[in-house]
Amino acid sequence: PGMSGIDVLRRLQSDPATSDIPCVAVSAFAMDREIQDAMNQGCVDYLTKPFERAQLIEMIARHTR
Repeated sequence: PGMSGIDVLRRLQSDPATSDIPCVAVSAFAMDREIQDAMNQGCVDYLTKPFERAQLIEMIARHTR
């Protein structure tokens, strides 16, 4: 509470213990601007809610190979 997803991402990126973990944005906002902003900030992918479990599994597999 009180932090945006981008704030959390920045905090994760600045900590050596978590800086190499790929981050995926999960949001109900599906506008191109929000998606592009998250990607520009360092997210490796973007998942729009609601989503299917198969989408999540495929995305995790894609970024953990």
